[in-house]
Amino acid sequence: MKIVRNILLLVLSALSVTCCSKRLGQEPSQLSIYVRIPEMTEVKAELGDVAAELSAESLIKTLSIWVFLSDYFDEARPAGHCLGYINPSNAIGRDPLTGFENRYYMNIDADIAKAHPAVDVYVIANREDASINRIAFSENTPKSVLDNYILTGNYYSINSEGTATHSSVPSSGLPFSAVGKHLQMMGNYPVMHVETLTLTRLVSKVRVVMSQLADAAGPVVNFAINDLSLDGGLIGKEEYVFNDSFDAFKLKKAGTADDYIPYRLKFSPSAYAEIAQNAAPQEYAYKSGMTAQEYETLVLKGISDGVLTDVGRYYLRESDKGLSGKIDYTIDGVNGSATFAMPDGDTFSRNHSWIVYIFFLRDEMKFTVSWTDWLDGGFFNLTQ
Repeated sequence: MKIVRNILLLVLSALSVTCCSKRLGQEPSQLSIYVRIPEMTEVKAELGDVAAELSAESLIKTLSIWVFLSDYFDEARPAGHCLGYINPSNAIGRDPLTGFENRYYMNIDADIAKAHPAVDVYVIANREDASINRIAFSENTPKSVLDNYILTGNYYSINSEGTATHSSVPSSGLPFSAVGKHLQMMGNYPVMHVETLTLTRLVSKVRVVMSQLADAAGPVVNFAINDLSLDGGLIGKEEYVFNDSFDAFKLKKAGTADDYIPYRLKFSPSAYAEIAQNAAPQEYAYKSGMTAQEYETLVLKGISDGVLTDVGRYYLRESDKGLSGKIDYTIDGVNGSATFAMPDGDTFSRNHSWIVYIFFLRDEMKFTVSWTDWLDGGFFNLTQ
């Protein structure tokens, strides 16, 4: 069941001598900023603990928001001048997804509001995540730092042993970001606003599930999986935190093979040592026209009911390439191998959920590889 909550997020900046300060001799007007946050998904109670996985993927614990002038305004406020900064979660002291009907205001100079200039707005959520918490974000963080900030290193990556660094959501939540450039300030003085920004996760999720055909007597064929992995050289080494491009991804690239993590992602043999028995495994294959929520709910229920085996889920940095992999297996004593891949033209871009489903029938093995967006949700409230 999908919960859609509508909230207005209005941002309040403290008056100070920083870039967020009010110019002397002018009464402040207000700028409101609307931020759309991907939904918290609820599923039926019989799914048990998997509901915690879904809600953790949408958890927003902290926000940092900057507003800069897009163009030159005057000598004191050139292009890139910071009009305001807010860290709303510091003011609320608890989970920002609880409650409703609260507002935060950003004070801006009256002459700015009356002129309706274009602005650049940047938002980071869950900045305490180690992948983006390498600098102390503040009101003094310049626009150039945000534009060039990257997700890199041993975060949402694959190490030399073939192990993914993140198989679960960290306690700080997954990293999110949003950016809007040259957004025209709109509204009637003294209350102005800009168009809505939508937060997206900086990472994507890949999950592999399996099942085998069985009847009342048990599995209909004897098989074993010898090796299962995703190919190396596909996940980007460096990804920009803020994507202001027209693509669904934005990698920092030098145009060589070194732009990608070279290691295969190896799934643990213990995860596929015993494959769930299923009287109708084809019923869990992705079908054209299914919504993101419909398919993920179907798969999670299959895992909960014990008719699908969850081989593993991993959160990885994005890519401008599609993922592919290989499985080595034995059926009735005969060795074989097969490859699987995302459809041509698809990429492992940020904020997507990929499900690879492998199922064994009487004398063959089949695959489906599907992807869904992590859907956008409503407007969430930051509560005092």
